[in-house]
Amino acid sequence: MSAEERPALEASDLWFSYGAGCPVLRGVSLVAAPGRITMVLGTSGSGKTTLLKLCKGLLAPSRGALCVLGTPVAAPRRGRLDPRVA
Repeated sequence: MSAEERPALEASDLWFSYGAGCPVLRGVSLVAAPGRITMVLGTSGSGKTTLLKLCKGLLAPSRGALCVLGTPVAAPRRGRLDPRVA
């Protein structure tokens, strides 16, 4: 990715817990370049689906920042999903 190109998706130091339980995501960061396929791999229960729900705006992180094309993702937006995130 060139210096002039902004990431399609940028997650920085994301933390998330379901209820008052132990965090299922701790300090996760991700940068996805526009026009590229990005794969999220991990074992069962490692937080892949939770991460993708955060990226789509279905959940709100307890800590960290998430931007799509440089714009912060506001969550939860269950009625209006961000169409820029597939």
